Amino acid sequence: MEKLSAIALVTGLVLIGISIYFFLLSVSLMMPGVYAIASGLAAIIIGFISLGAGVSLIKSYLIVRAAEKVGETKEKEEK
Repeated sequence: MEKLSAIALVTGLVLIGISIYFFLLSVSLMMPGVYAIASGLAAIIIGFISLGAGVSLIKSYLIVRAAEKVGETKEKEEK
């Protein structure tokens, strides 16, 4: 379970990094003189989607860690 949790955390951080890249790409595509507005809007949409997915994975990781700690403390109390 620990390995899967760590993979979720790393994947979430990678997705947040990718979203930052797409946000910067969208800004550079919407600069005056480039005229790639549709590509810039598509890049910003991809950035928001990957940001949401990354944040969701990190939230899931934190919830799993908190649930494991609560389970450990309940086991210690029962003994």
